[in-house]
Amino acid sequence: MMTVKIEYIPVGKYRYPMVLSLYTIQRLEQRFGGLANVETQMQAQTDDQIGLVVDLIHMLVESGTEYVNQIGLHPEGCDIDEFGNLKCISKKGISAGLVGMDGIEAAIQVLKKVFANANAKQIRAVPRKSDGASKKKKKRSTPGTDGSTYRPGQ
Repeated sequence: MMTVKIEYIPVGKYRYPMVLSLYTIQRLEQRFGGLANVETQMQAQTDDQIGLVVDLIHMLVESGTEYVNQIGLHPEGCDIDEFGNLKCISKKGISAGLVGMDGIEAAIQVLKKVFANANAKQIRAVPRKSDGASKKKKKRSTPGTDGSTYRPGQ
């Protein structure tokens, strides 16, 4: 069973789902050469940092919107069209909705969560059924060639 973690980013008056899908990973590989490179470039204080953050958000929101529409989820506070499907936000809408450097910093924090979720390994532990008494393993006997039985450990 695969668990998909959906992160939501507030842009303007709506929340938009972000999912790191295989398609998005493929696009990131082509553009940046891997997730590690994306995270490094996202942290770099360059002139294009805002453009990079907006592009990443747009890619992840496209995947998130597609995923949420496919599974028929209708989260609260999202932009929904007349057919009940989530609307994807444009790059221009993202740029307009993330106000100031505080908006960019908040967006970077959400992006970090999305990438951390992609890198996290989930281990599910199941408790053993125990009746309270310890059970000993039975020793297996192996017949010898002369008809005798050999028990390991004797």
